[in-house]
Amino acid sequence: LRVGFSAALVRPALLPLLKSAGIQNLIYDSQGLMLSGGRNIRFDPSWLSSTGQNETKRAYRKPIKNGDVIFFTSGTTGLPKKVIQSLEALDQLLKYPLTCASGTGEKILIMPGLSTTFGFNRLCEVLNAGKTACFAADSESALSLIGLHGIEIAITSAAQAASLVNRKNENPSYRVDSLKTIFVGGGKIESKGIDGIRAALCRKVIN
Repeated sequence: LRVGFSAALVRPALLPLLKSAGIQNLIYDSQGLMLSGGRNIRFDPSWLSSTGQNETKRAYRKPIKNGDVIFFTSGTTGLPKKVIQSLEALDQLLKYPLTCASGTGEKILIMPGLSTTFGFNRLCEVLNAGKTACFAADSESALSLIGLHGIEIAITSAAQAASLVNRKNENPSYRVDSLKTIFVGGGKIESKGIDGIRAALCRKVIN
């Protein structure tokens, strides 16, 4: 990664899918994990061993050509889809004046999956700001987290926001008084939906 190669961690179960995604090289450290028809490089722990000589460490310099961040979607319509985002684009994103991590909130709930650009970019914003990211895939888990850990900001899709509202209305005992802002992406919310979020969750809604 430091010399500019693009690399990603891959679960063994996904190895048969790499060739169709254009991946040709595999570095592995376990027996029997091979990329069929590709180039396989066995990692040797001796690569990291010290030579015993006192060498002057060079300061890390950013490569001239930055690599890319590579991640895979869930593949709901077939094989997982490869998503590539350049580090330049990510750096530009993190310089936006307003992100989900702006303001005084320290605990941020992220409901969209990290296999989506929406969820992945929001996580990068949170970590870049040095704040705490929490995760919940369903409305019941999300409402429990908000109450137990005092979540101040929630990030959801439009459908997830509607599900949170419905679940909160079904069970008013959930504590959401710590919630100050909800970011909703992935679709436009009609005024009626915004009114529902404000009544059930919090007043500040960013769509």
